[in-house]
Amino acid sequence: MEKKNKSNEDRNEAPQQGKVGNQAVQNEDTENKTTHYDLRKKHTVKEVGDKALNQIEYLLKKKAQGVVGISKEGEYWNVQIEVLERRAVPDTMDILGIYDMRLDMDLNIVEYRRVGLRHRGDMVILDECYIN
Repeated sequence: MEKKNKSNEDRNEAPQQGKVGNQAVQNEDTENKTTHYDLRKKHTVKEVGDKALNQIEYLLKKKAQGVVGISKEGEYWNVQIEVLERRAVPDTMDILGIYDMRLDMDLNIVEYRRVGLRHRGDMVILDECYIN
């Protein structure tokens, strides 16, 4: 009879353990959903700039001259880069293209475009060269 009592106790405990187990799994799933964004790596401005330079050079097959601006807007990084479009002599007559890039939180390009051209020797002041 003791065996029957144990099996009855096991039957009574099994559903409770299952419920507790399911609740724990549900809680873990809920926590994973709420913290998924928080677990993403936070990128530094240097990392964003370096990644943008490498990507623009790869896409355009031209030499990037440098990052001239970086900002973060919501879930996107906006980066402005100067790229050597045409070499000239003297080098102050080199033509530089100014590119706007938008990168997502994983630093993948979402959008890019050339927004201007200038001679290296010319000072150009842009009010806003951010992607809208």
